[in-house]
Amino acid sequence: MNHYKVSVNGRHFCDFRHRIDRNHVNTLTVEGGVQVNSIRFDGHGGHHHGHHGHHHGHGAAMGPPSYPAGQVHPPPPSGGAPGQPMYNPPVPLTTQIPGGFYPGRMIFISGVPNFNASRFTINLQCGPYEGSDIALHCDMRLRVGGDMNVIVRNSCQGGGWGAEERHSPYFPFMPNANFDMIIMAEGNQFKIAVNNQHLLEFYHRLQPLTRIDTLLVKGDLRLTQVRIQ
Repeated sequence: MNHYKVSVNGRHFCDFRHRIDRNHVNTLTVEGGVQVNSIRFDGHGGHHHGHHGHHHGHGAAMGPPSYPAGQVHPPPPSGGAPGQPMYNPPVPLTTQIPGGFYPGRMIFISGVPNFNASRFTINLQCGPYEGSDIALHCDMRLRVGGDMNVIVRNSCQGGGWGAEERHSPYFPFMPNANFDMIIMAEGNQFKIAVNNQHLLEFYHRLQPLTRIDTLLVKGDLRLTQVRIQ
């Protein structure tokens, strides 16, 4: 067998020749505007694994994600409860982080950069006002002056910016392409994953983390979901 065979509604649809050794494939991801009713794996040894139910969301992987992923639930009857998703919130978005940040705390952000996007920014900050201290400033620059496909990280305390960090192993953001980001706090750093792959770390410059009480998202994008866990 040198290719995948794809059937839709019980009828052969297409073949796709292997580009990666099939023995190395260990994760299934389903993305986009779809409701998944059932997933089943069948092997030659007769083993299978089934999962039934109704789930909404993006990047639902059957393998281990980069960071522990929480379940996405339908919106609550009267949104805004801690831990519940905000669907299609407006941009710019300024929202409270109940209880502040601490190791193990995670923020899930899903969105789509605009077709002509130049940049968008995500801040974890100490207060909702302009001039508030910023523990993590993450500026995604798709096209800003001489910067193309650069993620600039920094912090700001007492009105003074620190040293920029700009290196990242890859740039996962594209105009008109959905992304799913996880920001997780550890004891000494933030870890950021995009589309279920680890992207970068940012060591804490501001302490204690519980001072962080506001998430700010602004720029050239449409948000589809934000959840604080």
